[in-house]
Amino acid sequence: MNAQSYIKNKIQELVEKFPQLKAGYSFEPLTMAHYIKIEPSKEFNQNNDYIAFETDFILSFIDRYPFEEIVFITEEDIIDLEDPSFIVEGMLFTREGKNYPITFADIAMQILQNSDININISESDIILNQNLYKSRKMEHDEIVVRPLPEESFNLDEFHIKYYPFAA
Repeated sequence: MNAQSYIKNKIQELVEKFPQLKAGYSFEPLTMAHYIKIEPSKEFNQNNDYIAFETDFILSFIDRYPFEEIVFITEEDIIDLEDPSFIVEGMLFTREGKNYPITFADIAMQILQNSDININISESDIILNQNLYKSRKMEHDEIVVRPLPEESFNLDEFHIKYYPFAA
């Protein structure tokens, strides 16, 4: 496996393990340097699990490709990726401090794309389940909830001593 393929596989693994990240990759053939940009920089600088992953990644890369360079950068660095050839964005990555909602459908699609699960559901099954949900919801809306009457009780000395352990 060449260095570029190895790095792309490791970046994919990285973003799967840390879905709050975005990673970009660029290769500079003149210097044989591979640049990986990690966003957000807070994760790059403060997430100890990420730092451990990056350290293992670098050491593994050096063992495999001793005559090539690997450089990790963030959006805070002076250099930037001019034309990234590969970008992977995690499902939980946020832009400019804004969380973009992730729906159940997004998560389900991600699971289906990364697994060997085959689901066969017909349109009539979906309609049947929607109608069942609507009928149960109507039943639930008709239920009246009444508060329970308050009752006082006294604890003896033994129960007072051990009562906190029961909680």
